[in-house]
Amino acid sequence: MKKERMIGFIMMLILLSSIAFGKDFYVSSSTGSEQSDGTKEKPFLKIGAAIEASQGTADDPSDIKVAMGVYSENIRMKDYVNLLGGYEPEKWERDKQFNSTIIEGRNFDSVITFAETKGGSVSGFWIINGKSTIGGGIFCLNSSPTISSNLISANYAEQGGGILCSGSSAEILNNVISGNQALRGGGILCFESSPIIQNNIVSGNFSEDAGILLIKSPAEIYRNIVSGNVS
Repeated sequence: MKKERMIGFIMMLILLSSIAFGKDFYVSSSTGSEQSDGTKEKPFLKIGAAIEASQGTADDPSDIKVAMGVYSENIRMKDYVNLLGGYEPEKWERDKQFNSTIIEGRNFDSVITFAETKGGSVSGFWIINGKSTIGGGIFCLNSSPTISSNLISANYAEQGGGILCSGSSAEILNNVISGNQALRGGGILCFESSPIIQNNIVSGNFSEDAGILLIKSPAEIYRNIVSGNVS
């Protein structure tokens, strides 16, 4: 009986050790492969594979470090995952401006979706070519992500061309949100949300409501440049 309990205990330890709580993963379109394990030496080929493998927690979130390149994917985020672009795939040093990291949504669905997720962030990407009914570039539903230092452009939605927040408390910081199109809320649309919108450039978006549209959303808005939006 004691031997069986000991075997069970060992098996449980092996199982727990295989779960990647808070583990960092690496993604590269140039050096990754579908058979990789997401390490620096063997990065994943797709961002979605890294998100699927991650198991972040509030105390120990997972960082997914993405090397420069083009990723044709529609990303669905998980709890406590930080998606970080702008790396080079050899030494994995980060330069968000020089190492262009592009997620393009193939004109199919939102490029990035936070749906009922806790925490998490997306930073250092070009987010382009999303097409959806709601939230062409980024769609946040009942979530609280930080969206920072991205270029969000060339996305389309009926509601919220660049970003749409519904029931969310997103922090939208230091982004360029430009050249998006929607029927309402070309740049940002927030519905029943409480966002922080700070230090963004929201320009050249097209919709009936042009740049930023807030509906039943008490927002904190500071030091943004909102200009050249067309309605």
